[in-house]
Amino acid sequence: MFNVDRPKIIVRTERDATSDASQQTRVWLRDHNWRTNHDFMKALSSLERDSTPLCLAAFLEDTQVGGLIATTHLRWLKISIMSVHPESQRIGIGSRLLQTAESIARARGCCYAYVDAMANQSPDFYPSCGYTTAGIIPDWDSHGHAKYIYYKKLPDPGSA
Repeated sequence: MFNVDRPKIIVRTERDATSDASQQTRVWLRDHNWRTNHDFMKALSSLERDSTPLCLAAFLEDTQVGGLIATTHLRWLKISIMSVHPESQRIGIGSRLLQTAESIARARGCCYAYVDAMANQSPDFYPSCGYTTAGIIPDWDSHGHAKYIYYKKLPDPGSA
């Protein structure tokens, strides 16, 4: 066997995500993705496939009792935040917000939805709404709470 000297590797902290080194990192990944997943990158760069906000608010009479903040991008609905006022939980508001978001997402051409939630944020709710657990990250918050990642294939508009 040959004894080959390894080059000295230096790793440094950059000032922020806009530094020249950070930008170069993005270029390398983008170039790799164009070579290995051209169809996806073409769709991603299409203006009609920009991420579109989807924000909902639920009311009982004139009082807001819940809300959902999401985006649709490519064929996915990504739910970022959903919350229901504590005194209005367990009466169907979360389900209604989720159903409305999924319906709007289907109208926008989405076929899938995903969301993540902490273990202390009603982890049984999304499975009860047809979501599948894609993974669990233990102790995500370093205080013993796991993060659950859920996804769902949205039904075809004609079957809902």
